[in-house]
Amino acid sequence: MAEAPSQASAPQPYLYSWGRCDFGQLANGSDSYVAHPSPCSIARDFNVIHASANLFNTACITADGDLFTAGANDSHQLGSKAGEVELALLRVEPLESHAVQHVAVGEGHMLAIVDNGQLASWGGNDQGQTGTGEASSQVSHPRLLRSTKDSHFVRIAAGSSHSLALTGSGQVWACGAGRFGKLGHGSEEDQASITCIERLFPAGIVQVACGENHSAALGLDGRLFTWGRNKYGQLGLGHLDDCHIPNFVRSLSGTAFAQVSCGGDHTVVLSREGGGVWSWGRGTWGQTGHGHTDLVSLPKMVQALAHHCVEQVSAGHNHTLALSSSNQVWSWGSNEMGQAGIPDGPACLLTPACVQQLPPLPILFILAGGDHSLVVMRHAPDCSANAVGPQRQQAGQGLMPTAVPQLCSMAQQAAQPSAPWSQVQALIVAATDMFACPAFIVHAFRHLIRSPTDADHGMDVDAINGVFTSLLKVYSPELVQSLGLTCARMLDSVDQGMHRPGSEQAVASHLDWLRVLYVMLINPVAGETHGTGGQIVQRLARILGQLEPSSRNTIAQWLSELPLEILGARCVRPVQRWLSDVAHRQHPSSTHDREQLLQGISLLSCIYNGNKLAGFKVMPSEFYNAAVCEHVTLREEYMVWRRTKDDRKQAGRLLSICQTPFILTPAAKSHILQGEAFLQKQSHMQASGLQAFFQGIHPMMVSFLDIRVRREAVLEDALAQLVARHDDLKKPLRVTFISAGVDEEAQDEGGVTKEFFQILVHDLFNENYGMFVHKPQTRTFWFNMLAEGMESEFELVGIVIGLAIYNGVILDVHFPLVVYKKLLHQQVTIGDLKQADPEIGQSMQQILDFEGDVESLALSFDVEYDNFGMLETHELKAGGSSIPVTNLNRVEYVDLYVQWHLQQSIDHQFGAFSKGFSQVCGGPALSLFRYEELELLVCGLPHYNFAELEKAARYDGGYDAHHPTIKTFWKLIHQLTLEQKKRFLLFTTGSDRAPVGGLKDLSLIIQRAGGETHRLPTSHTCFNALLLPNYSSESEMKSRLLTAVENAQGFGLQ
Repeated sequence: MAEAPSQASAPQPYLYSWGRCDFGQLANGSDSYVAHPSPCSIARDFNVIHASANLFNTACITADGDLFTAGANDSHQLGSKAGEVELALLRVEPLESHAVQHVAVGEGHMLAIVDNGQLASWGGNDQGQTGTGEASSQVSHPRLLRSTKDSHFVRIAAGSSHSLALTGSGQVWACGAGRFGKLGHGSEEDQASITCIERLFPAGIVQVACGENHSAALGLDGRLFTWGRNKYGQLGLGHLDDCHIPNFVRSLSGTAFAQVSCGGDHTVVLSREGGGVWSWGRGTWGQTGHGHTDLVSLPKMVQALAHHCVEQVSAGHNHTLALSSSNQVWSWGSNEMGQAGIPDGPACLLTPACVQQLPPLPILFILAGGDHSLVVMRHAPDCSANAVGPQRQQAGQGLMPTAVPQLCSMAQQAAQPSAPWSQVQALIVAATDMFACPAFIVHAFRHLIRSPTDADHGMDVDAINGVFTSLLKVYSPELVQSLGLTCARMLDSVDQGMHRPGSEQAVASHLDWLRVLYVMLINPVAGETHGTGGQIVQRLARILGQLEPSSRNTIAQWLSELPLEILGARCVRPVQRWLSDVAHRQHPSSTHDREQLLQGISLLSCIYNGNKLAGFKVMPSEFYNAAVCEHVTLREEYMVWRRTKDDRKQAGRLLSICQTPFILTPAAKSHILQGEAFLQKQSHMQASGLQAFFQGIHPMMVSFLDIRVRREAVLEDALAQLVARHDDLKKPLRVTFISAGVDEEAQDEGGVTKEFFQILVHDLFNENYGMFVHKPQTRTFWFNMLAEGMESEFELVGIVIGLAIYNGVILDVHFPLVVYKKLLHQQVTIGDLKQADPEIGQSMQQILDFEGDVESLALSFDVEYDNFGMLETHELKAGGSSIPVTNLNRVEYVDLYVQWHLQQSIDHQFGAFSKGFSQVCGGPALSLFRYEELELLVCGLPHYNFAELEKAARYDGGYDAHHPTIKTFWKLIHQLTLEQKKRFLLFTTGSDRAPVGGLKDLSLIIQRAGGETHRLPTSHTCFNALLLPNYSSESEMKSRLLTAVENAQGFGLQ
């Protein structure tokens, strides 16, 4: 190599050049060809950080953001007032007020990126290659493209008559001549306005390159896409047909590339790992470097460089350069004009040769122009691998792919109190760029250890949360607004991309689309539902509503892995708030509003399924949406559901909210069940009436389920009448009590029916009757496994509970939750045993958790129980008494024990009970309930809002809400302890639970009681009525009220 110039003799040059110079392409003040690397003394004072060149021109950008051009100017491509040819670098004066960041040189036009990513263009424009919106002979001076003022461009490239521009969000725009399909829009039409290549949107492009008539784009994941002319195989697709849309170069699958460069009719790429070089296309001058002049239609590795780690490649019109980490420049291809830099070499170099005559200075970057070459070096004599190439410093970065911004570090700097506004602005731009591109999102949050699979999203949730948290800690409304709008627009493009016809899998995999949706689902900006967050949720709802069930299941599986705080706060609540807003503003006759509501519910369904897979990290009650339930017509929802439930044509479509019962509040489900009961009652009344009419009987005589019971034998008479009248159970219930052989004079307006149920429950759950066993630890009743021959009585219990639900009566019944779970035919677990019988359940858990040898516990596969003083044994499996429980089979033992205790031991009793219940409540509406909700339906709510009770109360006998006695009464009620409030409810209504809809649905009646004021308050629980004397003082009222309440005894309560 030549010696470096001495600091004492001459200023140290930055730029070396060689090759064709008839138009001043070398910018050295001469028009003579140069066959070997020569210093460009004219450029010695320029701190060049980027350069671009083509057949007739060269352009350079300095560190100060100034643009200089040289060469031909026949189409005003130099961008300033100059002659036909400029032999030296000339400042582009119209851009002096702008900081130029990037430049691309075509055969007669140029483009530049200025300031904060705006696009400027000038020169030849006969085919619209400057993108100004109209084709003309030329654009005489740089002009900002106003149509792209809202875009942030980071890279540009120019061919003979077309241009490409790349935004920071990975979108590629094209304009100019459309011949050969080189614009990638799917046709050969010219485009005078720069237009986005939609097909490349999901790929996350980080670099673009133009050949004479073909184009290339490199994705963030290292995949390469090519399109345009393919006469010489320059697209690398294995054939010679032109392509009008970007195509993934499949033969390069499995190798990620770090750079792409296009020559006139050939293409060169550099691999990320090992610095390997691949090339293909026209080989007439040996420009592919494979040792021959044949065309190559498939990418092929340049073997001569296989043992050199290459840092950068650059393709000229008919020659190619490569820079190795050893600070060597290699060249091959045409050398007719000295462009290869091998003075004594042949006219065509078929394999790479090392350019010898360069000083021993670290090379920053190389550039192969049309038929000339440039090398930019630095002053320092450090030639170590860390100092060589454009990947390690600012200089030459424009010739390499753009990088995804590091948002966390940028956000931390912008969040500092002393941070200037410019840092926040830069962060806004960076965040907008990243979240506008699906591929950038997937790349930024991909887990460094976990490999993504169909079952595993492979995303780093901590990283996602960290980025969003860092951004929000900047506390910039402008940042949040911009981020929200960007995500919403990105989702619009995702929606289009997922449904665009054609082979999209070559650009983006379906799983990557789903990963983007996953990130957006945990985007905290979506929680701002009144602003841009609502737009994000709306689009997520629309997209997920169109996904196949398998894709929705995949997302649900991914959501199930989220921590509770993210699943609840980031997923459930934002969607719920948005749904509530939609419900409040929807118009009953608006198809669009209805569709949007169902899409939102479908989105919530996906989240619910994920939560279900996670074992309900988020409480099911968080999925209730009262606003939706209040603003839809539940009767219509039920009717649509029933009508389409078994329609195969409607399978998979969400038509009614009854298909997603998790969103229905218990009160709404209760209304639906009552509505179903009403319809069934009407149906049975009409059927019975019609049958009676033809039999000559008045229809009213058979329209009700009339029950007549003696006061002294309520249970006996109810058993005889209810169990025998299966066909009448769904008629309206009407009860008559008989005292001393005479019917009591009382019209059943609900109070008599309620009293009937209270008496029945009291008698049926009396332990002396032997049907149920009381569990003091849980204060619940369990089926007596020894109660044989009482199937009719158990069937009656089931009928009574069903009738209570059917007739809207709350019962003071205390079953463990597993009873309701069994009624809904769900599997029982050890968790159910722990809740029903904590002592036995915990002993089973201890067996599972035992760390020693289980055989030491001397257990076998059988159960012993007391049968009226006799010790009975039941084998859990055949020969179980002789099978010891070991560490290996203990899980089986516990499973069998749980099944025996909760199922088999009470099979006859529960079977009869379930039969009776199903006779009354066997309709479809029952399937809407979770087992916990079914308990609420029978027993009411265990929590209370006494302000609601006060607001809903009614008064009689001279009392009103403003009466002093009433004001004192409510003051005392609100001061009661929770247990005292429950006793008050028990005293006034017969149950210590609130109705499913809350205490507002109780309709308490407070009536003035006459007579002496020292009397205790009394109640008519059948009518929820309290008879309250007009006490003379607060202390007297408190004493009398507490005495009455504390001595109340509910039915079935011990």
